[in-house]
Amino acid sequence: METTQARFKIRVDAVLLAPEDATPFALLIHELCTNAVKYGAWRNAEGEVTISWYLSSGAESEKDVEFHMEGSDGLPIHEPSFLGLWQLSNQEGAA
Repeated sequence: METTQARFKIRVDAVLLAPEDATPFALLIHELCTNAVKYGAWRNAEGEVTISWYLSSGAESEKDVEFHMEGSDGLPIHEPSFLGLWQLSNQEGAA
Protein backbone atom coordinates (compact mmCIF):
# COMPACT_ATOMS: atom_id res chain seq x y z
CA MET A 1 0.00 0.00 0.00
CA GLU A 2 1.33 3.46 -0.84
CA THR A 3 -0.35 6.77 -0.07
CA THR A 4 1.04 10.08 -1.26
CA GLN A 5 -0.08 13.55 -0.34
CA ALA A 6 1.72 16.80 -1.06
CA ARG A 7 4.39 16.43 1.65
CA PHE A 8 3.78 13.03 3.23
CA LYS A 9 4.36 9.52 1.87
CA ILE A 10 3.51 6.24 3.54
CA ARG A 11 4.81 2.89 2.29
CA VAL A 12 3.75 -0.02 4.48
CA ASP A 13 3.09 -3.71 4.66
CA ALA A 14 -0.11 -4.75 6.38
CA VAL A 15 0.90 -5.47 9.97
CA LEU A 16 -1.44 -6.25 12.85
CA LEU A 17 -0.38 -4.66 16.13
CA ALA A 18 -1.27 -6.18 19.44
CA PRO A 19 -3.60 -3.89 21.41
CA GLU A 20 -0.85 -3.12 23.94
CA ASP A 21 1.48 -2.04 21.10
CA ALA A 22 -0.92 0.31 19.31
CA THR A 23 -0.63 3.31 21.65
CA PRO A 24 3.19 3.27 21.92
CA PHE A 25 3.44 2.97 18.13
CA ALA A 26 1.04 5.88 17.62
CA LEU A 27 3.01 7.98 20.12
CA LEU A 28 6.25 7.15 18.28
CA ILE A 29 4.82 8.40 14.98
CA HIS A 30 3.35 11.48 16.69
CA GLU A 31 6.71 12.37 18.29
CA LEU A 32 8.65 11.92 15.05
CA CYS A 33 6.15 14.05 13.12
CA THR A 34 6.26 16.72 15.83
CA ASN A 35 10.05 16.80 15.51
CA ALA A 36 9.73 17.12 11.71
CA VAL A 37 7.54 20.20 12.23
CA LYS A 38 9.76 21.77 14.89
CA TYR A 39 13.22 20.93 13.57
CA GLY A 40 13.11 19.07 10.28
CA ALA A 41 11.54 18.62 6.90
CA TRP A 42 8.18 20.19 7.73
CA ARG A 43 9.74 23.35 9.10
CA ASN A 44 9.64 24.89 5.61
CA ALA A 45 7.23 24.73 2.68
CA GLU A 46 9.27 22.29 0.55
CA GLY A 47 10.06 19.52 3.03
CA GLU A 48 8.69 16.02 2.67
CA VAL A 49 8.47 13.10 5.11
CA THR A 50 8.33 9.42 4.15
CA ILE A 51 7.29 6.76 6.65
CA SER A 52 7.63 3.06 5.92
CA TRP A 53 7.33 -0.15 7.81
CA TYR A 54 7.54 -3.68 6.58
CA LEU A 55 8.20 -7.21 7.68
CA SER A 56 11.93 -7.83 7.95
CA SER A 57 13.47 -10.10 5.37
CA GLY A 58 13.85 -13.53 6.92
CA ALA A 59 11.43 -12.60 9.68
CA GLU A 60 10.68 -15.51 11.98
CA SER A 61 7.37 -14.02 13.06
CA GLU A 62 5.14 -11.08 12.29
CA LYS A 63 6.77 -9.27 15.21
CA ASP A 64 9.91 -8.62 13.16
CA VAL A 65 8.95 -5.26 11.65
CA GLU A 66 11.32 -2.57 10.40
CA PHE A 67 10.23 1.07 10.72
CA HIS A 68 11.83 3.97 8.85
CA MET A 69 11.11 7.69 8.74
CA GLU A 70 13.02 10.01 6.46
CA GLY A 71 12.79 13.75 5.93
CA SER A 72 14.00 15.52 2.81
CA ASP A 73 14.24 19.07 1.48
CA GLY A 74 13.92 20.53 4.95
CA LEU A 75 16.07 23.18 6.54
CA PRO A 76 19.79 22.44 6.77
CA ILE A 77 21.05 20.88 9.99
CA HIS A 78 23.66 22.88 11.86
CA GLU A 79 26.00 21.95 14.68
CA PRO A 80 24.44 23.27 17.92
CA SER A 81 25.99 26.48 19.24
CA PHE A 82 25.83 25.20 22.83
CA LEU A 83 26.48 21.98 24.69
CA GLY A 84 23.49 20.16 26.12
CA LEU A 85 23.43 18.11 29.28
CA TRP A 86 24.21 14.89 27.39
CA GLN A 87 27.31 16.33 25.73
CA LEU A 88 28.52 17.86 29.01
CA SER A 89 28.10 14.60 30.92
CA ASN A 90 29.99 12.72 28.17
CA GLN A 91 32.86 15.22 28.25
CA GLU A 92 33.17 14.89 32.03
CA GLY A 93 33.13 11.10 31.78
CA ALA A 94 35.88 11.11 29.15
CA ALA A 95 38.11 13.43 31.16
